[in-house]
Amino acid sequence: MPQRLTPLEVSLLALDTAHTPGHVGTVDIFDAGDDGFDYERLIALIRERIAFVPRYRQRVRDIPARLAGPVWADDENFDLTFHVSRSAPGQSGSAPRVRRSSAGPAARSIAAAVGDVSG
Repeated sequence: MPQRLTPLEVSLLALDTAHTPGHVGTVDIFDAGDDGFDYERLIALIRERIAFVPRYRQRVRDIPARLAGPVWADDENFDLTFHVSRSAPGQSGSAPRVRRSSAGPAARSIAAAVGDVSG
């Protein structure tokens, strides 16, 4: 059952624009170690634990004709690999290179992800 956004959540969503994004993201750098980095194992670990935080698998949906405020609804197309991606900037993984490779995903607006609950 969809749950209404709190007044604070509605306010924060309204403040999210292309010029003032209101979301948070991280860039995590892992040492591959002797055995190499196992991306599939990381995804499996997150997938196993994300069940304990349902909000992470939900998205904001508007009610048709705006008859009520937006709601949180399960995202039936949730794709964890869209949120947890990997990149190998090479041996010279300088800070500017890491910033450039993470700029695209970080620039996506939360408001752009809001959809109509009917569709």
